[in-house]
Amino acid sequence: MDSQTRNRAAAATAVRPGDELTVEVTDLNDDGDGVGRASDGLVLFVPGALPGERVRVRVSRVSRRHAVAEPVERLIDAPFRVVPPCPVAGACGGCRLQHASYQAQLAWKTQRVRTALRLAGLEGVPVAEILGMASPFHYRNKAQYPVRRGPKGEVLLGFFRRESHEIVPHDECLIQHPLIPRVAEACRRAAEELEIEPYDERQHRGVLRHLVVRVSFARNEAMVVLVTRTRTLPAAGEFIERIRRSVPAVVSVAQNVNEERTNVIFGRTTRILWGRAALIERLGRLEFEISPTSFFQVNPAGAKCLYDMVTEFVGPAARTLWDIYCGAGTIGLYVAAALCRPVRLLGVDSSHEAIADARRNAARNKIESARFVVGRAEHVVPRWVAAGEESGVWLLDPPRSGCAQEVLAALAAVRPERVVYVSCNPVTFARDLALMQQVGYRTRRVQPVDMFPQTPHIEAVAWVERQ
Repeated sequence: MDSQTRNRAAAATAVRPGDELTVEVTDLNDDGDGVGRASDGLVLFVPGALPGERVRVRVSRVSRRHAVAEPVERLIDAPFRVVPPCPVAGACGGCRLQHASYQAQLAWKTQRVRTALRLAGLEGVPVAEILGMASPFHYRNKAQYPVRRGPKGEVLLGFFRRESHEIVPHDECLIQHPLIPRVAEACRRAAEELEIEPYDERQHRGVLRHLVVRVSFARNEAMVVLVTRTRTLPAAGEFIERIRRSVPAVVSVAQNVNEERTNVIFGRTTRILWGRAALIERLGRLEFEISPTSFFQVNPAGAKCLYDMVTEFVGPAARTLWDIYCGAGTIGLYVAAALCRPVRLLGVDSSHEAIADARRNAARNKIESARFVVGRAEHVVPRWVAAGEESGVWLLDPPRSGCAQEVLAALAAVRPERVVYVSCNPVTFARDLALMQQVGYRTRRVQPVDMFPQTPHIEAVAWVERQ
């Protein structure tokens, strides 16, 4: 055991659960928790604390590298602390930054991207100030509510308390489109009145597991997706009638069947019980179909801001776009349409449903030069390289884990002139940009975009060029 490991182990044993300490909070971690240190150097994570605060805390959990401590009393408040407008902000696990002013949230997110790049060895990369929203509330177009039985036998909808499966019920969610809570309450009431049994995850019994509500900002219309453990939905016809009477803006009701004992929300089978097969959302000049389980950015206004930045980074001279991890094709189609001239678009994603959506969206917007294929990017992209496909500009929008090594190896082999990389994880974003630099690429500019106000999540886009 080296000295550093021994020191960490010693620090971990110096602080015990139940200890009360006074902590100076100096930063936020990736989850939005305050970060401080005990007197012996052990890192402490303090939910709800902000940089610049002095907090009396009680230690709840200790590991070798850090401890979690719950705040007991704030002795000094940060100057940018605000009173959260949501009454359950401290209990619900969703909006973890609502107690910080919006300008402070933006400043921290910009710094978080800069720090990630610095730690990856990319000191000289210019990172612009994050693009924020004019209004940081009511921006989400989708909510996924777990459904459970309450202590008095009532049907409960809400979001999970942090690090638990305990539901925090609420009448309104301030980051959702205002139509979503109305639809959710109508569904909760109908399920309770019709005695549709909520899911019991411990016993793996009951019918209704989740309620997913999707909204089109462009048309102010809603879709209800009922995720059930069973293939049949009791009183389905009466349920639908009640929802339609309560909220006429509902234009679609779907059922998704998930029979597995799992925390994954959606199962493999989805059918439309009533109404339309998809919502229609507009981004710029394009319209996109949103089916019950398809991926679509949850913040349409933020998505347009992000896609405009991607278009700027692609540049007007592009002739071919490789849209890798394309999802429903929204980024590639948006950029292809914005260039105002024929552009060849190749897209790949591992989801059959996403590729079906991408093909429908290309047809709906009359973008005939687009071709979308189903497959894992690490398998398909090398095939494109071997087939001699013109590389053009690469659009990368990988999952939080970042790009697969095979994709980066294909990048090094084909050497496209320009890469535009969209990421939701600053750590893997910086890691992949550093790997690109090792094979002869330079990151010209990074632009963070605040797609998720009140939360610690960050979206960023990089303009990368071959040297």
